[in-house]
Amino acid sequence: MAESLTDEFEDGVFLVPLASVGDHRLVAPSIVKALGLDGEGESSPSGRVKEYLRGKETLLVLDNFEHVLDGATLASELLSACPKLKVLATSRSLLHLYGEQEHPVPPLSLPESDAGHSIEELSGCESVRLFVERARDVKFGFALTDGNASDIAEICRRLDRLPLAIELAAARVRMLSPGGVLRRLDDRMKLLAGGARDLPERHQSLRGAIAWSHDLLGKHEKFIFRRLAVFSGGCTPEAARKVCGFEAGTDMYGELRSLEDKSLIHHEETPDGEPRFTMLETIREYASEKLEESAEADESEKSSANGEAEEARLRHAEHFLAFAEAGNVELRGPRQAGWMAALERDHDNVRAALSWSLEEPGRAAIALRISGAMGWFWDIGGHMEEGWRWLRESLEKASDAPDGARAAALNGAGYISMNLGHLDRADSLLEEALDIGRRLGGKSIAATSLMWLGMVALYRGDAPRAEERFAQSLEIFRGAGDEWGCAGAATLLGGVVCERGDSDRGRSLLEEALGIYRRIGDDIGAGAGLNNLGLIALFSGDYEGASSYLEESIVICRRLGNKWYPAAGLCGLGHAKLLAGEPGAAEKFYREAISLCREQKQRMILAECLEGMAASSAERGDALRAATLSGAALALSEAMDYSLDEIRSLLSPFLEKSRARLGEAAWGTAVSEGRSMTLDEAAERATDEEGRRRIVG
Repeated sequence: MAESLTDEFEDGVFLVPLASVGDHRLVAPSIVKALGLDGEGESSPSGRVKEYLRGKETLLVLDNFEHVLDGATLASELLSACPKLKVLATSRSLLHLYGEQEHPVPPLSLPESDAGHSIEELSGCESVRLFVERARDVKFGFALTDGNASDIAEICRRLDRLPLAIELAAARVRMLSPGGVLRRLDDRMKLLAGGARDLPERHQSLRGAIAWSHDLLGKHEKFIFRRLAVFSGGCTPEAARKVCGFEAGTDMYGELRSLEDKSLIHHEETPDGEPRFTMLETIREYASEKLEESAEADESEKSSANGEAEEARLRHAEHFLAFAEAGNVELRGPRQAGWMAALERDHDNVRAALSWSLEEPGRAAIALRISGAMGWFWDIGGHMEEGWRWLRESLEKASDAPDGARAAALNGAGYISMNLGHLDRADSLLEEALDIGRRLGGKSIAATSLMWLGMVALYRGDAPRAEERFAQSLEIFRGAGDEWGCAGAATLLGGVVCERGDSDRGRSLLEEALGIYRRIGDDIGAGAGLNNLGLIALFSGDYEGASSYLEESIVICRRLGNKWYPAAGLCGLGHAKLLAGEPGAAEKFYREAISLCREQKQRMILAECLEGMAASSAERGDALRAATLSGAALALSEAMDYSLDEIRSLLSPFLEKSRARLGEAAWGTAVSEGRSMTLDEAAERATDEEGRRRIVG
């Protein structure tokens, strides 16, 4: 780049290589050498440089300044003495001079995902282009192809788009395919070594390049650097304070800024205006190595009996336990939007804390408490299957955990299991939680178990049992003064009371619940209440009112990142449009709901959507498709022991017309075909709009 500027500086551009200079006092002699002034004059090296450059229009490029920062004042002196001089310093650390302008060099370009990008588009990306060019240097004829483009893009992505790392990875193409390189990147420090011998030593391996910056750190900076390795996906200042053990009054931001100045971490601003510190994954791997080495260091330097690495990870797990427990409370109040975003940002850290805690039986109780606190987020945030896996493993491995923590995890596991359509499993988990809650006298635990057990009964079609459970739950929550619990139980009780014929009392309960949700600032709860009011309007024949309630519910819940209620609301909108005589609009909503259901594994809502699509097909005159989809819906609901009776009674007039038109024998054959379909096959059949058009014309 400096060579391209020669025409802009009348008296020349001079490169001053400083990589091999080990003392800041040698910076001035290095400039003297670059200017060709050796042996001229009797003044000091800095004096000779000033005398020579004064009045000249010159650019000095001081390359690799980071390890001679104490010589930075010389640059300032030269600029003051030589008005036409410009200095460009390349450095992994800021020089901290007055008037210094920082120009960060970003990683090479690459799409966030290679999906949907052509070879031509990928070959235009700097990172991919560099990989291919360097691969050609070691393997004649190497080219970007349909077979290797995805692997090359993923290599560049995994290597944080760092030029040196990409060059070293490309050199491995001499012996390995790009896919082979990609599979070995978990140990990138060993893989990415052996660069060209005519390069500086630090450029011959990835470890050497990072070590160059690491070795410039002071003892305490190295301590902070390796401690930050325990974070996955970055950290907040408070998380850094906890894990690194910053004492009150310590200039934590100054310490972190020092690491950022040396390009070992960087920060970004979150939507709430707070900084978040992150490490490139490549650098984090090196820091992790240093953390493990510290655990094996001299006993006198260990932070605890288990070593520094264990202490750092324990601090990390304890911090994210407190974080998860705080989030579990905040997700039920006015700050839920910010906390949904915060929990999503730090989900990787929560995963890391869970993984570490589950490695040893003695730590599993931490994992149980974390997973118990994360259950609500996993459900409303669309991570139900992952949440179930963490909860199941935590419950299995933390058998000796305190009963209160176990009951909270059982309630979370039961609720998620229920929403995934595993009603028997949910029933068992929730009954165990209820037993513990009653034994401990934990009112909120028992009331929560009863509330979810009522939902299990409702899904099985046992409305009397559901009403009993909901009423018991509401009574306990009211006695405990738990407003959020009262709103939840009242919402569910109101719905089932309406279903059983007492619409005035049911609507009163639902409006009471909606008022509580709005008062405490729980928008997701309000969305649930609106969804239930929409369903009541639907079953009472008020299709316009139903659509209004359901649309408002969907907007609220989507804004907060919730996917359960939007799927339910879209399915309800499909029913409303179909019953209002608009099958085309109904199918649009059903298809959108089915897409969400498949993404979130929401099998109960999917069964309803299949039944809705069956009814819509019947209305459009496609009796065979109607019978097939109805059979698929019936098989899915039976597999879950989930009752479709209520929705089938609503939509049966559509299906009965097709059944009569098709005849019992043909109808039965088509229903049997639908029953034999896999879940994916049924969903594909339901959403295949082109196939429906071919049949219907």
